[in-house]
Amino acid sequence: TRCLSDWSSDVCSYDLEFEQMAVFRKKAGPGLPIEATLTLTDAVRRALMSNAGNGGPMTDLIHGHNEDTHCAVVGLPFVGREHADGHLMGFAVIFPRATDARERVQVLRACKALEEHGVNIPRVGDWEVEVEEEAALNQSLRAATWTRPARVWRTVTPILLDRFPKKKGPGVEEILATSCRRIGLPDPVGIEHGPYSEVDGVPPVPAFRLQRDGEQRARWGVHARLEFAIAVRGPMVLGAGRYFGLGFMRPEREKKLDGRD
Repeated sequence: TRCLSDWSSDVCSYDLEFEQMAVFRKKAGPGLPIEATLTLTDAVRRALMSNAGNGGPMTDLIHGHNEDTHCAVVGLPFVGREHADGHLMGFAVIFPRATDARERVQVLRACKALEEHGVNIPRVGDWEVEVEEEAALNQSLRAATWTRPARVWRTVTPILLDRFPKKKGPGVEEILATSCRRIGLPDPVGIEHGPYSEVDGVPPVPAFRLQRDGEQRARWGVHARLEFAIAVRGPMVLGAGRYFGLGFMRPEREKKLDGRD
């Protein structure tokens, strides 16, 4: 189906929680900054649930009420380039690896209906969207931008830590390493974290909305740079907010010997 990015296994692939991406481009609607990722992804999830519910019983892959892995929704921002301002150009629905054909078809039908019904974003407005091809003109809307193998990955949205770090442990580095293992990644060989991201166009952690409506529990968010011993393939979404687009990471291109990317 044209909704999904191509996927092929290679020597640097692990059995990660997520694999294929269905990418959507915003055709029309109010602008949203990357800081409002959670506002967009929450609205997309509700639209998917509405579309799926119209066709009969809803798959757990969409609502996630079985507390098992399910689809993630991520915003696709204009970042990582000169003059990048972080505005959201679209979004992607990311499929977990552990899905059967029947469930996948249900989700694809719900995704396809987004082109017809759009996405209502409360207190913001409506987005008209369309499925984007892999040959998108803008790199932010190409699945390959977010999935290509790399040794170094950097956050474009903050990672929500699964627990608060403590003086006697676990510390932030250990919590981040655990988040990597949880989605099937190896332990990073290098971890840097803080309130700022080095990706152009990405604002600091305090600028982001980090809690969904109705959530009472506050979480600690960090930007991070993760380095692995060998290149690993994405998409990579880490932490407690990964199903709603927090902890979304971008692979860093390595410099060749001649200095080019």
